[in-house]
Amino acid sequence: MSLIYHPQTRVLKVCHSQNSSRTLHSLRNKAGFTLIDSLIVIAILAMTMGFGWPSLQSTLAESRTEMYMKTLSRDILYMRVYAINHGTPVTLCPLKGGKCIKDWQEKISVFIDYNMDRKMGGKDKLLKLLDDPRKGDYFSYPRIGLTFRSDGSINGFQSGTFRYCPVEKNSLMSKGLVVNQAGRPRYRQNKVKCK
Repeated sequence: MSLIYHPQTRVLKVCHSQNSSRTLHSLRNKAGFTLIDSLIVIAILAMTMGFGWPSLQSTLAESRTEMYMKTLSRDILYMRVYAINHGTPVTLCPLKGGKCIKDWQEKISVFIDYNMDRKMGGKDKLLKLLDDPRKGDYFSYPRIGLTFRSDGSINGFQSGTFRYCPVEKNSLMSKGLVVNQAGRPRYRQNKVKCK
């Protein structure tokens, strides 16, 4: 058996006895990718990304709303447990000038509210600042604030549904968190009406 290289054809052949030969491989086929091969691959990748991008964005929006509402649920449970354990009222609301306002797009604060007047002052103490919703997303609650009494129930008629609607305004991505009069939050997956 012997190897024979033919420079005119750039072919390497393996020769066996009795003058039979078969091609081992061709050097022409080992030249690499051509420009057309690269352009075809780039076009296929661009089409794949074009089809997948809207799906990726809706998945990210749904994940963002779900994470925000689950974090809010944990914060509400924290407030309730803090009020019970320390025997003191705790309020959650957007604060402006030390006073609760109904604009839930503002920074949301959790604070000890000794006289339950929904104002932070005197002996009242800030416990936590909540993360803001993403800019452009809609977040609301039908009341000015949410105050837990020392027994863990809500003060007055402050029950309601927190709503988080992503800027994409798809009702399937909207989430809700219902807080009942006993002070227990319940997560709603979807079909929450926005605005």
